[in-house]
Amino acid sequence: MYNRDADVPARCVIAQVTDETPEVRRLTLTFGEGAPRGESSEHDFEPGQFVLLGLAGIEEMPVCMCSSPTDVGRLELCVRRTGSSGLALGTLAVGDEAGLRGPFGVSFPLGELRGQALLFVARGVGLAARKSGG
Repeated sequence: MYNRDADVPARCVIAQVTDETPEVRRLTLTFGEGAPRGESSEHDFEPGQFVLLGLAGIEEMPVCMCSSPTDVGRLELCVRRTGSSGLALGTLAVGDEAGLRGPFGVSFPLGELRGQALLFVARGVGLAARKSGG
């Protein structure tokens, strides 16, 4: 978990920005010293969950993770530049700070599904949640 107190956003820093499409931007986040995810070796989220990403003065936006839960010290998110929050988050650059709360939601039961034939139906940036499952 990024922040044990889900009411208080954890501070994160934009370490890398990749334009995946004209509308979708992948943000690689790192966490400041003492941040719960900064040195954690535990799974901080499970595939299928999401976080709330926000900036001061704008509404938080639900975003799914597209990095592996085992990636320590960094987190990748895909942001679609739509709506006031998405447009604002889509302007983030390397070195900018944002607030992150979560994770929230129910994860994919990967252990129960391993070895079975699966069909995932997703659209747009919803495919990013599938990537986090490996």
